[in-house]
Amino acid sequence: MHIRCIGKNTDSLRDQVLAIVRRHVSAVPEKAVSQRLSNGGKYLSVTITVMVENQSQYESLFRDLRKNPDIVSVL
Repeated sequence: MHIRCIGKNTDSLRDQVLAIVRRHVSAVPEKAVSQRLSNGGKYLSVTITVMVENQSQYESLFRDLRKNPDIVSVL
């Protein structure tokens, strides 16, 4: 599954998203992570491809991502 987080364009957003995902999914290689800057440069989209084992893991991961104040949207 693909997880896309859109947030404020900060130097640490990518690392923050990756750290949260790695708390829930054991193996996330660097090649599974991509990012894209918005046209105006205000927002950064970080997409990570992972395999979740069950619905509970999925919900817990999304809940933790949504708690981060730098993340505006989780898709």
